[in-house]
Amino acid sequence: MKRICLSIDLEVDWGRGNTFSSHYELKKLLELLDEYNVKATFFVSTETLGSGLTSSDIKMIFEKGHEVGSHGHNHRRNSFLSEKELEKDIETSKKILESITGENILGYRSPYLSSHKEIDNVLKKNEILYNSSNGSIWPSYKNILSTMLIRNKFTVPVSNFLYVLPLSLTYIRLLSPVLKYIPIGSGAMFMHLHEFKKENDTSLLGRILSINSGEKAFDILRRFIEMHSKKVKYIRCCDYHDNKGIAL
Repeated sequence: MKRICLSIDLEVDWGRGNTFSSHYELKKLLELLDEYNVKATFFVSTETLGSGLTSSDIKMIFEKGHEVGSHGHNHRRNSFLSEKELEKDIETSKKILESITGENILGYRSPYLSSHKEIDNVLKKNEILYNSSNGSIWPSYKNILSTMLIRNKFTVPVSNFLYVLPLSLTYIRLLSPVLKYIPIGSGAMFMHLHEFKKENDTSLLGRILSINSGEKAFDILRRFIEMHSKKVKYIRCCDYHDNKGIAL
């Protein structure tokens, strides 16, 4: 049976300034996951705690049985950071989240799935057990390599479909009419809470990304879960890691 890790990158609202205002969307998403008895992983950018997200929100996620992972502190591309800046960013995030949950933070996802040559060493120094940052948020050969070549216990790969696309709610929304014809592989699927808001960006990219956003995104996620429920086991990223990165 294939295993899909539903994961949510919890950060400030895209295109709405440096604020978090997605409390309604968070509550509704948690209700949807409860409805299907699905546990997910929430990778939290801890700077969001000063922008509208509260420690109570994170406690609510954790107490429902979902995993809380690190998305770094400042939501900046890792490739822009020095090794010392990267260490401080991850250490700060981990300490904040552990002070809220009372549990060790086991997993990490980088902002924008960005890379850094010292990332594995920095994560291990901070006792992070797995990294779920391989692949690309854009159509790329990296998304093929993510699931074909990476099979180690330190990596929870981002899954792909149509080979070059990452398995994300963005592309699932855009390809919703033909989704049932597209095979998917084991690994992590990622999404953002702002996708459940109706986008008002009038730029070309904004209009494309607004397709099937808002309430329609909840319906599409629900259909996705139901569509694959007989062939897929939905798990947290830490559960995939416990299986030593082997897609069963």
